[in-house]
Amino acid sequence: MEETLSPTLTVDRLFANWPQTTAVFLRRRFACIGCLMAPFDTLEDVARNYQVDLAELLAELSTAIERKNYHGGTENTEKRLK
Repeated sequence: MEETLSPTLTVDRLFANWPQTTAVFLRRRFACIGCLMAPFDTLEDVARNYQVDLAELLAELSTAIERKNYHGGTENTEKRLK
């Protein structure tokens, strides 16, 4: 069964399915990468814990998923990295 991006998706499943989404967490300075709670914390939990808008976080993660080579920067940053 293919997983989809949703508020109930756990952080570890997000990273397993779409490794490029780690760039979003790094850019936002979220300490979720390597965290022992990643198998349990959902994206909804992350938004609540870091006091960010859930819809905004999901939109940014969706952008990262669509762009396989996402580096977490602006479009101009991504052009410079190529």
